Amino acid sequence: LAKIKTVLDKAGSARTNILSALIFLADMDDYAAVNAVWDDWIIAQASPARTTIQARPSDPNAKIEIMVVAAL
Repeated sequence: LAKIKTVLDKAGSARTNILSALIFLADMDDYAAVNAVWDDWIIAQASPARTTIQARPSDPNAKIEIMVVAAL
């Protein structure tokens, strides 16, 4: 999430401009923990559409990958 914030900042955007997020989890048992962290990080008044699915991350050591679409 820190990397996402950094990319948004560099592009002149912000967390409030996130339109959608796609979260890929290696293990759906991590879903509740991811929700807790996401809910703390995202701005509630600007909560984007979000999909979470189980998928094998491209990095075999990764447990999560997140893709966001944001407005500038």
